[in-house]
Amino acid sequence: MRLCCTKETSASPDTWTPKNPLWGHCAAVSLVAQNMFGGTLLRVSLTDTPFKAMRSHYFNKLPDGTVIDFTKEQFGKLYPSGLKTKTRTCGSILEHESTRNRYKKLALRFAYEMTQNVLLLHPLYGACFEAALDSGCQKLWVGSVLVHNGVVVSSGNNHPVEELAHVCKPKCIRFNIQSRTESMIGACGHAEEYAMWEAIQKGIPLSECDMYVAMVGTDGLPRFRSDPSVGYTCLRCATAMRLAGIKNVYIDIVDHWEKISIKDALQSALQYALGEKKL
Repeated sequence: MRLCCTKETSASPDTWTPKNPLWGHCAAVSLVAQNMFGGTLLRVSLTDTPFKAMRSHYFNKLPDGTVIDFTKEQFGKLYPSGLKTKTRTCGSILEHESTRNRYKKLALRFAYEMTQNVLLLHPLYGACFEAALDSGCQKLWVGSVLVHNGVVVSSGNNHPVEELAHVCKPKCIRFNIQSRTESMIGACGHAEEYAMWEAIQKGIPLSECDMYVAMVGTDGLPRFRSDPSVGYTCLRCATAMRLAGIKNVYIDIVDHWEKISIKDALQSALQYALGEKKL
């Protein structure tokens, strides 16, 4: 994590230094750690400490009850102990746009350090990855972007349609369904659908667009497809892209983007839907 934290991702960039890389990173680091390990987020007020300018501090309580502060060393010998903790949700922390943006940048850098995969350095992969972080799906996060004349014009992620959300409470119904089959069963609209609808609302001609799609595990790490033979896997979205006139869909294969025609995407997606192919 020390390799990932920079002035850009610190909540206190004016006082951040390379010698103390974790400075101002408690919220973003705690969110990344929660993705990895689960558990809950804890907050303490720093009002009555030497660090009152920072106002608050976040750390983690793991599922087994262990309390761990991944940015403890930023305080040196003046670590503020014995303070009253309060539980916080990731949603309440991410309500702050600046925190959300710092968290996304840090999560992407962390994923790169963990995988050393050069595809994470590609701007379009970064855009898909950051979109996926907003998903909230219990099973898998998917992020997508539409590109028109070389420019990203919209993005989307898989997240619940309000009227259907109840079917995934408390546990996502998709855990009991074979992946890539029965794509209409579930609470979520798909990343590709949301990206297309956003572009439509902006008046972007979909027939002039390419779709890029990336999958991210709920641990915040990429789920790269193993090789080109995997193909595109969602018949629901392949059909929607065919009707919309999308030119091509690009999927992440190991360390590069693989271009797939919509015709080929329909054929491979149909095989998954029929159970003839499995990931």
